[in-house]
Amino acid sequence: MVENGLLKTVGGIGLLYYAGERFGDCVIRVVYRTTTVDDNSGIFVRIPAPPADPWQAVHSGYEIQILENFPANYVLSEHQKQFGTSWHTTGAIYSMRPAMAKPQKPVGEWNTMEIELREHSYEPVRGRRPDAGYIGIQNHHEPQTVLFREITVIR
Repeated sequence: MVENGLLKTVGGIGLLYYAGERFGDCVIRVVYRTTTVDDNSGIFVRIPAPPADPWQAVHSGYEIQILENFPANYVLSEHQKQFGTSWHTTGAIYSMRPAMAKPQKPVGEWNTMEIELREHSYEPVRGRRPDAGYIGIQNHHEPQTVLFREITVIR
């Protein structure tokens, strides 16, 4: 939903994606703000086809995570038990590469994230990732609320 000129994630699991074109090499600049210490969202990249449902982006694209504090009430996956939660916090390529730092500012402050998509700078263990794809914003679940004031693609 759009509220006061900001894109706001609300409701259950969902995905807002840009259907105008697929993006290849580029930088995606995202300016966002969390509203609680455990807000959960993400930026999906390289989604190969227009997603019919949110899980299509999860299973076929790559998520750059927005989740600064892994909530204590979350049930840890086997991957998280084995490798820790840094694979699922802000800046991580979800389950593929852990966050390299803890860059997120305190709740209520604006954060800027730049995501560089360049050639084959990351690949899954099996198969090649798409050279281009759609981008999308994850709407996780109630009561998670993340506000976005800018999403810019720079070529």
